Amino acid sequence: MAKIPNPTTIRIIFFVFTIVIYSISPTLALDNKFQSNKQEGKEENVQSKKKLVEYKLAKDPRCSSDVVTFCSDSIVNNNYQVLDCLHDDKVLQSLSNDCHNLIWQYKKNLTQDIRFDHAMNNACKRTLKKVPECQSLERGKGLIIPCLIDNRLKLTEESDLECKKFLTKVSALVFTDFRLAKQYFDKCSSDIKKYRCGRVENSDVHEEGRPLLHKQSSTIECLYKTTEDNNKTLSKDCEHEVFRLAELQSDDYHLDRVLYYACKDDRERFCKELTSGEGKVYRCLFRHKMHEEMSIQCRKQLRKRQKLGMKDYKIRHGIAQKCKYDIRRLSCMKDAGKHTYQQVRLAHILQCLENALEEPEESLRPECLVEVRNLKRELLEDYSITPEIMLNCQSEIKGICKGLERNGKTLHCLMKASILNENHRGVNETCFEALKKLMDIARPNSDFKLDPLLHESCQSVAEKSCSDIQSSRGVYECLLYKIGTKDMTEVCEARLIEMEYFAQRNIRLQPTLYRVCYGDIKKLCNPSETSDLTPSHIFACLYQKRRGADEVEKLSPDCEHGIKKTMRLRALKVQLDPELEEYCIKDLSLHCGDKRGIGEEMNCLIEKYTFLSNTTCKEAIKERLADRMEDPLDLNQIFARACAPMVAKFCHDIVEEEIITCLIKHKTKEDMDEKCASGIEHHQILTLRDYRFSRKFKLSCSNSVQTICANIVKKNEVIHCLSEAIHKDTLLDKQQRVDKACRNQIKFEILSRSESIKLDARLQESCRMDIQKNCKGVKPGRGRVLRCLKKHIDNLMDNCYKYVFQQEKDESNIGEVADYNFMRACDGMIKFHCNNQRRNILKCLRRFKNEPDFDSECRNAILEKQEERSRYIELQPGLHKACQSDIKKLCSGILADKHTKDSMIGGMVMNCLRKNFRMKKLSRSCKDEVAVVIRQSAMDYKQDPILAKHCEVHIKQLCLEELSGDLDADGAVVNCLKKNFQNGNLQKVDPRDTNLCVQEVVRVLSESKIDIHFDPILYNACSEELRHHCPAVSRGEGRLLSCLLNVLNEKNENLADKCKKELESRKEMWELAAEPQVAQSLPEMAQHVSISPVRNQLMVFGLLIIGVIFLGGLFCGRVTKRVAQVAKDK
Repeated sequence: MAKIPNPTTIRIIFFVFTIVIYSISPTLALDNKFQSNKQEGKEENVQSKKKLVEYKLAKDPRCSSDVVTFCSDSIVNNNYQVLDCLHDDKVLQSLSNDCHNLIWQYKKNLTQDIRFDHAMNNACKRTLKKVPECQSLERGKGLIIPCLIDNRLKLTEESDLECKKFLTKVSALVFTDFRLAKQYFDKCSSDIKKYRCGRVENSDVHEEGRPLLHKQSSTIECLYKTTEDNNKTLSKDCEHEVFRLAELQSDDYHLDRVLYYACKDDRERFCKELTSGEGKVYRCLFRHKMHEEMSIQCRKQLRKRQKLGMKDYKIRHGIAQKCKYDIRRLSCMKDAGKHTYQQVRLAHILQCLENALEEPEESLRPECLVEVRNLKRELLEDYSITPEIMLNCQSEIKGICKGLERNGKTLHCLMKASILNENHRGVNETCFEALKKLMDIARPNSDFKLDPLLHESCQSVAEKSCSDIQSSRGVYECLLYKIGTKDMTEVCEARLIEMEYFAQRNIRLQPTLYRVCYGDIKKLCNPSETSDLTPSHIFACLYQKRRGADEVEKLSPDCEHGIKKTMRLRALKVQLDPELEEYCIKDLSLHCGDKRGIGEEMNCLIEKYTFLSNTTCKEAIKERLADRMEDPLDLNQIFARACAPMVAKFCHDIVEEEIITCLIKHKTKEDMDEKCASGIEHHQILTLRDYRFSRKFKLSCSNSVQTICANIVKKNEVIHCLSEAIHKDTLLDKQQRVDKACRNQIKFEILSRSESIKLDARLQESCRMDIQKNCKGVKPGRGRVLRCLKKHIDNLMDNCYKYVFQQEKDESNIGEVADYNFMRACDGMIKFHCNNQRRNILKCLRRFKNEPDFDSECRNAILEKQEERSRYIELQPGLHKACQSDIKKLCSGILADKHTKDSMIGGMVMNCLRKNFRMKKLSRSCKDEVAVVIRQSAMDYKQDPILAKHCEVHIKQLCLEELSGDLDADGAVVNCLKKNFQNGNLQKVDPRDTNLCVQEVVRVLSESKIDIHFDPILYNACSEELRHHCPAVSRGEGRLLSCLLNVLNEKNENLADKCKKELESRKEMWELAAEPQVAQSLPEMAQHVSISPVRNQLMVFGLLIIGVIFLGGLFCGRVTKRVAQVAKDK
């Protein structure tokens, strides 16, 4: 059975309904006297009807002057409009006492009219059938109108329109006076007394005779304000009634009479074209609330309405009606009981709807989306409508923000103060939590146009740089990508940083990321209880899964890309990375206090890594550095800004994974931007800390590293380890453990490293003194310093020599040329002569280096490379592999001699092999390799390190002409030494070194007898004769020379003069070389012994003789006869 309203309610509804009747038919009114003298019985009732007269409030002498003063002439015939005019708060204060009393008595007496229900039946006949609880009520007792008012918001069909209008007018007058709306406040009497919100008694006149209308009309307003005061609390029952009344007022602004009167002019100014109802005028006024032309009183009332709405979502008609389907579908009411207030907070509903928006399989109805968006904008433009902000941030608003209000300035001021700076936050923790909660509700990152201050600050940037993007969310993300670029303005950047400071602490404030990762969150992070995970835990989970080796545990490509984009943003400012802010803020203020630019803080922490005091901070920096090294163009804004034009210039057609490799290859180009080149080198230096920092290296070599070099992480050490493995597998003819992709990457890394000494920290540190001493004037870069060190290798300190040699050895281990200077000098020749050849580039170029049109710079680079490798047997992989058993068998004594300087061992081993080459003791494969070495050194004396060392002074004094130009590459210097040996000048230069140099020249002459190709001057002179006289003779074993000598001995005049002259000269040289070199002094004899291959045996033999003599004397006694002392004295 339907509940019957109490008598007071019936009385009030009678009054309201009568007012509506008179408003609809302004010519009808009830005389006060008729209303105050009711007649009983049918006849008396008929008589009373006859007394109906046309009553006009405007004509009543008690109010006529006030109506003329305050109301328009056009409304004087409509009692409802006259009442509406006189109820304006400003007018009420100025009405005469007689007019006050007349209005009140007029409305009060109307509640006695028995025709109330008849008018309702006419307006709401169809509607009543849809509301059974109201239709079943007894007629004629004023029960139906209160029931319909309670159900008014449920009337949504077009057929209910007339009834709704009727009820709106009824409600409008009910809500003008607390005494008339008393049925909604039966449980508020104690609260009204407690907070002095007016009089509860049914008195019409104040004790002093002043009417109470203007005070009683403020009772409802007072109760509303009490709900806003954090120091005052209404009883639960009263609070419920207050919010119920506000809910009933929500669809038509006429029903909130205080707001209606405060905003009459503003409604005309901003919302003139709108018809009231469905909350349309409210929404319009809310939208213009912060407009500079909005009146202060209207803005104040609108704020009041918004604050009430924050505590009960049903007060916001748009959300309650337009979103009721989605609220029900998403079960947004299920957790309502958890809230402090009995009403369901708007924040709870809004958050529920927002969460659904971010889930891929969910969506909201379009009309609901519009309401949600409007509400979020209201929250962001005016902090004061959010209770938690008002409660917890008051001191900050007054102190830091100086009371700014318009267009979200205060909110952004609080957001800026929230950013942790030097371990200090400008707002208290409760204020910070309130701001985080507001951001979670409003989610300004989802729409560029939501935050008015952001929109104002960034509009110019958006129009310039993001004009081709349609969605507001897309515009916001576009703006984020512009941070740190020349297109970004300082003020827009500041607003974006303030927004993202909160967004990066809650993955739900990153709508695109949350949407693309939703499936991964469900699958990988907490499949059953995802909703219970905190936002920070969700992101941490995804971040840890981004490098999952297991396909099951791996992020989807879209989610992984989203995580990368987020990390790129976090790299802009330390404060945007919650983990770094928490652990690194002290180190940041200590070491990087002056670094405030975009990306500078992170760069500084990376540079100061070894000085960081917090170990957790160091681990976090290391992890971020690994991310940065994988995607430097995404995560290093300074680097990206400098290199963007260079990427477009050099690498526009390169896939993303190869862009860094491309930039490194072009780093030293003349038209490379200096800042970009510096950034590339800095990137290379950072990757040295851990091979995993280099994405391409990690992808290519991680398997090989784990198998061969498992405990090594530093990149240069890994390169050395892998190159050694390649070398060993090559020597032992085993299958390569390092796969082809990794070998190619190692070659690239060694080549890149050779460009700058900074890319090998140990080499740079160990050679600091040698660089100062030998390469002081050499400009760093382009391989110049390393090239200088190699030229002075014999003068380097041991530690420096060690790392220079190691670089050379790493290069030779892979069996390829990976030298920057060489590749730069020979780039053109490689393309021209060896374009289709990817391996053995040096061998290919050697075949063409003596051609007339061969590039001289490349030719010199080839000679330098050959000279470097000739010093060490290990740097000649082909020779080393072919001769390793011969070296162990025939030259082990040299390798065992620890007193021999490392830089000489290679030459001495080579001389040992040459000697055994002449003695025909080498294996076939070794003999072939040694023959190549002899032939090359015959053309370039520098490739014979022992000869070059011992004859250095002689060459400078006797062969200056041959040293100039390119003549030395044709064997001219070696030929010069031979001639000076022949004419005796060689022996006159420096007696201390002469024998050593002569010995080397004699060795060269001996080698040239084996193969004419070992004597390039003689071969060039006699090449035609060889083809003519010795066509059938095979090379080697001195057969070609024997053939030519036979022709010479036969006095054959067919030999050309040049060939004949050279042959005769060589014949004389060989005869001189065959003569024993007799020592002329003790020093020369000692020198002969020191350079003898059997010097160790001679020393052992000498020591043995001395030992025998000593032992003989010890055991055999004196040889002479003992003589008495007296005999000696004689």
